[in-house]
Amino acid sequence: MGTSLWKVTALRDNSKLKKGMSAEIFQANSVNKPSQRVICENLNSKYGTSISEGSCGLTNFDIIKLS
Repeated sequence: MGTSLWKVTALRDNSKLKKGMSAEIFQANSVNKPSQRVICENLNSKYGTSISEGSCGLTNFDIIKLS
């Protein structure tokens, strides 16, 4: 397994998720895209919000692998 760095950016508003919200997510021991739960946790931590996992569906984001 490798490690990966992802940038996720919201493409549309969805409840408390606002278009343009973004986060960089580092994943150790994984080369897969970040899960809804991981995206949600990172956005809530960065923005101090309480976005639900249901609002963090992968289709709501542009997900780019940085490394």
